[in-house]
Amino acid sequence: MMADSVEHVISYRVMFEKFHSPALGGFAVISHWLPFLFFSGYSGALADRFDHAPAQIRGRVIGLYSMASLGLRAFAGVTVGLLGTMIGIHWSLALSALALFAITAGLLSFITRTTS
Repeated sequence: MMADSVEHVISYRVMFEKFHSPALGGFAVISHWLPFLFFSGYSGALADRFDHAPAQIRGRVIGLYSMASLGLRAFAGVTVGLLGTMIGIHWSLALSALALFAITAGLLSFITRTTS
């Protein structure tokens, strides 16, 4: 890991010396490390959470969890952003949490009703 980091630092320095543009150097750093920082949390959570899942369904469970978490993030951004401009950010977060709780409770009752 250290050699990889040093290699990137050298290439960023060479790029800065060639073009004399801090913005280009900043873009290079952000475009290289931002995906790593964004996906490392998900990868760590997935590895920790689904290590004990049966091998037959592990890939399906990880795919479902990833799609659901990323999809809910986009939905939460829209609801909190739109509601936040209309009624305020605190009430928007409270209503979004209440909606998530209601949907989760509804799905849980549906699952328990159909499996019984």
